[in-house]
Amino acid sequence: METEAMVPYGQFLDLCYWTESKDGNSKSRDTVIEEEEKASILEESRQQKEFRNLIDLLDTLKKSGKISANEWRDYSKQWNDNPQNRDRLIERLNHLK
Repeated sequence: METEAMVPYGQFLDLCYWTESKDGNSKSRDTVIEEEEKASILEESRQQKEFRNLIDLLDTLKKSGKISANEWRDYSKQWNDNPQNRDRLIERLNHLK
């Protein structure tokens, strides 16, 4: 069954043209989400590395007898409970070396 009715491709093309971004620098929503996820993963990785460094420092101090097991736990708890004071905690522990 053949028909000679016009198919409204023009409306579809107009819709695609007028809804896409004209700015070459703008990013799609998916790209923005991917970048946010990457930033989140990098931040998490950085935090894990910092925590690993703390554990290594605490282990070194404990092995050298400069802190006890209770102090080790207390410092680890301070790290988790007070993220804003982590730099000062590391400085204090480095002075114990």
